[in-house]
Amino acid sequence: MRTMEVTNVVSNPGELHTLGTAKIPYNSRLQDAEIIEAVTIKANGDKLPVDKSAILTQDAPGPNNVTMIQDLKFKIIVFPRLEVGDSVYYKAKITQKAPEFPKRFSFAQVFPGNTLWDDAQVTVSAPKTYPLHIKAVGVAGGTPVDHGDTRTWTWTYRNMVARPLEPGMVSLAMNSPHVLVSSFGDYRDLAAAYQAGAHDKAKVTPAIQSLADELTQGVDDQRGQVKRLYDWVTRNVRYVANFLDIGGYIPHAADTVLANRYGDCKDHVVLLEALLVAKGIASTPALIDAKPNYALPEVAIPQAFNHVITYVPSLDLYLDSTNPYAPFGVLPFEDTGKPVIHTAAYDGIQRTPVSANDNVSVSKTTFVFDKDGAVNGKIQINSHGPIGILMRGLAASIPPMRETDFLRQVFIHAGLPDAQGSLERSDNVDTGVNAFSIRYGGKNALNVSSAGALTLEPPFTNPLSLNGALRSLAIQERKYPYLCASRAVEENFEVTFPDNVKVVTIPKAINIKTADASYQSTYRLEGSKLFANRKFFTGLKSNVCEASSYKEHHGMTEAIASDLKSQILYQIQ
Repeated sequence: MRTMEVTNVVSNPGELHTLGTAKIPYNSRLQDAEIIEAVTIKANGDKLPVDKSAILTQDAPGPNNVTMIQDLKFKIIVFPRLEVGDSVYYKAKITQKAPEFPKRFSFAQVFPGNTLWDDAQVTVSAPKTYPLHIKAVGVAGGTPVDHGDTRTWTWTYRNMVARPLEPGMVSLAMNSPHVLVSSFGDYRDLAAAYQAGAHDKAKVTPAIQSLADELTQGVDDQRGQVKRLYDWVTRNVRYVANFLDIGGYIPHAADTVLANRYGDCKDHVVLLEALLVAKGIASTPALIDAKPNYALPEVAIPQAFNHVITYVPSLDLYLDSTNPYAPFGVLPFEDTGKPVIHTAAYDGIQRTPVSANDNVSVSKTTFVFDKDGAVNGKIQINSHGPIGILMRGLAASIPPMRETDFLRQVFIHAGLPDAQGSLERSDNVDTGVNAFSIRYGGKNALNVSSAGALTLEPPFTNPLSLNGALRSLAIQERKYPYLCASRAVEENFEVTFPDNVKVVTIPKAINIKTADASYQSTYRLEGSKLFANRKFFTGLKSNVCEASSYKEHHGMTEAIASDLKSQILYQIQ
């Protein structure tokens, strides 16, 4: 049983929405949730109890807000007559009806520094003979107290100076005050517990054997067979996001997942595992955290993982079939460089590969201006690896009937609100290259009434473009490790000026190198055409950069920012 008492103070208007409704998640298959008390506490001390009709039970939505799996639910509390200066209070009890891991217990409480904690207390009681492993950092207390056969630990925490989190900060839990409690001896113990509940779910039934044989017909090599099976699961089994921990750790039977054609991460893994077994290929679930956490805590807790993917030992290959935009052999960025544990064949804490050489984006932007300042333009972005996955997802999110709305927003952002254009998308399954291009035409793109300046900027970019790289390094200094991304980004420009425009000055080329990154740009004028090329490359061995490296990275960022702002000066003839 777990009891929570929470009080939050509404200190500004923006918090009326976020604190006016509380959501307490629970797994209805394993837990009961009860709201014991809930009140709005007015600034003058008056208490307004929450009416029972304002305490709701809600299913967790699946894709397109359609509920697919019923286990994950929320208790919703709607607080009445809430104003700035008021407080909200609730007491909730979560009772474990059945253990996910028999005779096991784990608990994690993190106190992020961007939150005010006036009076926080954590109490854990257990029989003295029940083994618990405990790690507490940055909190007070923790000395065990015995009462008969029971041992109790109590920790307190207070922080009345909230500070914003550093953008891109990684491993928030490990870099914040926290309390971790677990009965798991180590990660081998945890892997075995997961496998005990999952191993019999991957049974090969006649339906699974038949599908595996059909999909691999005519394919003899193992890698080709794995690709066929992975591709089918990725494209034909809908992913229902239902994170580990609150979503449970035991998958549905592979045959059930096949019949339903939907499932969460562990269901995807168990179906792919069964299909592989049907072809004599071993695989193992790999527990991973999709959040930006790149280290496992000393205490082995299931809460360190919220996702599970597939590992094929014979190919030394990780696969995440839950992402329909990830080509075979390519992991989404959030899966790269992460610690994992293999549950079916535990071999210590392993790590997924860092995407370095295959995380590529190459764009070409053309501008053809006429004498009146109108432009015909095109931007094409060819991307590969994790960037390609992002671009596939973006392209898929734009239905054909909404292309006009999407393009309108692109043109407004580019300063061409009256532009018209078209969108083209293509994907090469063999090479993994995604091509995304926009053609457009618009008026008043270039000032031709007097001398002026032009800054080269693509009308549309992806999240890991050069401008994106600058946004990730926007602060002056860091105290904590931060997220890095190995990538190769290239931006090309071809600008054609009209006869009535004479280019006077073009930017100077630059070439910068650090131990793990480089940036170079070139600018060339040939008659009425300007050609520009910008290349940025980072070859990191990890997705995490230490705070001590930030000064050097930030210096490079400032130089790149200056180059991106450089202008082409021109006169009117």
